[in-house]
Amino acid sequence: MGLYVDNILTSFDNENSVIDYYRRSRELLTKGGFNLRSWNSNSPKLQEIASKEQTLDKDELTKILGMQWNAKSDKLFYQSNTLCGDNVWRYCPTKDNPADLLTRGITSEELQQNEIWFSGPKWLNSKEDWPTWNGNNVTSSVCTTMSENDDKIETMENNQNVCIGIGEIIDIERYNSYRKLTRITAYVMRFATNCRAKETERKKDLLRIDEIENAKFLWIRYKQEPPDLKSDDTSEQLWVKVQIIGSPDLYIGSFYKPPNKTEEDCLTHLGKTRIRQSNNCHLWLGGDFNLGGIDWNNYSIKQKAYNPKQCQQLIDICQDNYLEQVVTTPTHFTETSQAILDLFFTSNSSLVNKTEVIPGISDHEIVYIESNVKHRRAKKKKN
Repeated sequence: MGLYVDNILTSFDNENSVIDYYRRSRELLTKGGFNLRSWNSNSPKLQEIASKEQTLDKDELTKILGMQWNAKSDKLFYQSNTLCGDNVWRYCPTKDNPADLLTRGITSEELQQNEIWFSGPKWLNSKEDWPTWNGNNVTSSVCTTMSENDDKIETMENNQNVCIGIGEIIDIERYNSYRKLTRITAYVMRFATNCRAKETERKKDLLRIDEIENAKFLWIRYKQEPPDLKSDDTSEQLWVKVQIIGSPDLYIGSFYKPPNKTEEDCLTHLGKTRIRQSNNCHLWLGGDFNLGGIDWNNYSIKQKAYNPKQCQQLIDICQDNYLEQVVTTPTHFTETSQAILDLFFTSNSSLVNKTEVIPGISDHEIVYIESNVKHRRAKKKKN
């Protein structure tokens, strides 16, 4: 009988502690018949011991929980979308993936009537219709630090800084005590500070009053800070937040990309704004994207599509953020062509009851969306 266990990533203050951990964990699990046989460390002493006992991982990059670690440089990397040889990678769109039904949530009644769960997507039996994914090899290194004023976390990815608020790091809905929330926040901030500090300068004592006050200030500033509604010069977008009874908040976005704008920056800005900040919320995004070169039945680019790079960029934004595009009927007509230019994305299709394209008053049709969402009314203060 074989047994597989994921790797464990941990750290210690000194070499004696890590060697002691190595000895005790090996001894303990050996008693149960388990051989911990793949070890690596940036400690020369532990590497020497593990090498003598033939438990050292000799690979240059050690695989750890989906990442890769270079013990010599002590850096973590992740590599995604790696294609090898002439293999063709196939992609299953989210709306056609039976596994996503359970991870995103579905009732037992809906599951019993769901054809995808029992039969798979319609294109499954026709190999010519299989969707493909035209991704590129991407290797990224990620490092997380604190900014100088310690009010935002900076994630440096491929030399690009993206700042996010404390609310995207700590889920405030998990805590019903303000005191507990502020102390956990203070410990998170201390951990981030200790990660970049020298070992002799790291804080290990009880929380100080100023650390707790800084944590309180972080949450006050985060709640008072308006959403990132800034637009760039190549697109127009606007976002509003709706509170829903008995459900996470709903962010509704309106987006417009002029047809003559072909710069990829207009969609890059879209991917970095509210979409990235709504991981714990529902999201609707609609508008005129002026990208008719996408086949939304299988999330692929049509042959001879105009501006295929932007088409692929929009598909990537949709797939990376688990969004489903629900408009499947053409919304724009000319004498010689028709296309779906007006799109509507949702992160939770169960909130959308009906999608319909109806006649408009311009060269674009109207996308009609019907939902049963109930907003939360603010209580009036009594005098």
